[in-house]
Order: sequence, then structure tokens, then C-alpha cells
Amino acid sequence: MPTRDEQCECCELPLVSCGKAAETKQRAEAKARRVALLRRPGWFPSDFPGACARCSEWFPVGTPIRRDQVKGWLAECCSEGN
Repeated sequence: MPTRDEQCECCELPLVSCGKAAETKQRAEAKARRVALLRRPGWFPSDFPGACARCSEWFPVGTPIRRDQVKGWLAECCSEGN
């Protein structure tokens, strides 16, 4: 967690106030989740865009997906509890 004294390199705002620093952190966390998900059995990156069979959220190429025998392809958006 950044301290109050740390400043962002792009804008010299405190890190806790910089939107770019927050976005960078969110992107890194999302990438780590995808890497961990792709290590789980049955999950692999999609070759085509599509929609999650459970929640209908659209996903781009490269999104981790897995085959659900009943519904179709489940995407990372519905990976929790699977």
C-alpha cells in the first residue's frame, strides 16, 4: 500500500490520488488473476470473441474460458466458484 508521501511519476500527485497509478494497479491485478486462472485445469485463452454462457457478458480474444457441459463457454467473469 502506498504511503501518503509517495508521489506518482506522471503527475507528482500522491499515489493514492492518481488515477493513472490506480489503473496500473488494477491492470496488474487483472493480469495476475488471468495467469492464475489459466493455470487451472480446463481453462485456456479464447481464440475468438464471444459471450459468457452464464452471464452473457461479452469477452475479447485471449480471455480465459472453459467448457461447461450444460451451458456452453464460461468466461473469467464467472470463474469464481467453478
